[in-house]
Amino acid sequence: DLLQAETVIPPLKRETNIALGIGSYPECGPSVEHLLYHVSVTAHRLTLRPAISAQLLGMLSTTREAGGAPFADHQEDLHQSAKTMQTQGNIPFMQLPVQLPTRLKQLIPYQVALELRCVPVGRDHHCLTVAMADSTDSKALRSLQEITGLTIFPVSCDGAALNALLIDKW
Repeated sequence: DLLQAETVIPPLKRETNIALGIGSYPECGPSVEHLLYHVSVTAHRLTLRPAISAQLLGMLSTTREAGGAPFADHQEDLHQSAKTMQTQGNIPFMQLPVQLPTRLKQLIPYQVALELRCVPVGRDHHCLTVAMADSTDSKALRSLQEITGLTIFPVSCDGAALNALLIDKW
């Protein structure tokens, strides 16, 4: 699937822990301690960390699984395919718009965009989607993050479309 301009990807602001367990609703425990005990017995646990770009730079979310969990095999397959995608450098591809909105062009200076061969194509809160000629260039990603103060979500794009957008100075 192709991402469209103005992609909405809200970045995580806090570390998020998700625990999946097994329980039953109608019967309640005799005490709060009993309830807390059953909450601590998880079938599957994972932690999501903030900064989308951190995952793209080689820091996948930490995943911890309890042995014998019903969902563990499926989650391990997902985790393994995420690692495979990362090592192959699979970055989302985006068809670029013909024109960039002025509010986005203000986020990256024109000279920087020329030097790094990139254009801003979407923003949501503290995340900036940037189409790049080389979307795996970690030095360029860090530079963009320092310049904008935003989390950078890189996407790859057609080189000719990128050149067409970079011809018009902003």
